[in-house]
Amino acid sequence: DTRLRASSPSTPPTELAELARSADPDVRRAVAANPGAPADALQALCKDFPGEFINNPAIALLELENPDVWKKLPFGSYYAMAVLPELSESQFDFLFNGRRAGLAAWAVQHREFPLGRLLRLAQHPSVEVRAGVALNSSLPLEQVVAFAQATELPIRRNIAKHHLLPLPELERFAQDADTTLLT
Repeated sequence: DTRLRASSPSTPPTELAELARSADPDVRRAVAANPGAPADALQALCKDFPGEFINNPAIALLELENPDVWKKLPFGSYYAMAVLPELSESQFDFLFNGRRAGLAAWAVQHREFPLGRLLRLAQHPSVEVRAGVALNSSLPLEQVVAFAQATELPIRRNIAKHHLLPLPELERFAQDADTTLLT
């Protein structure tokens, strides 16, 4: 059975590399989770199977062997992994460093984004990232209120739409000179 071969750590790496190109997504998923798969096959599968990639025990070894392993991933992989709670701190830091503010701004808007990391990115130096955090519907009330005090227009516009925005803050926004806040 092809799926069994794809999931077996005893399958030769050359065969796993071939199976990584299978038309069957279940076969490719099994290869992405297989610690015996070659690094280039794992990197190619990351975008489609980010959870299997991150949880593959071989990834930690790949990181030790080659610290640039993350830089060699297809770009779409970053978006696929961005919302995974199982990212290690070093993986999280790589994905959300200053050069990827657009990725962070996109990821933090997703309801399933881990709360601890969401609150960490609420302090990000990029206004774009903090404005993305302001759109997250899981944002705790305390952070909504803190963002309501922001001076940066993108953050204020986004937090003005938040369902937890307290009435006094909403009334203050209604009186704001910038009439676009509540549109």
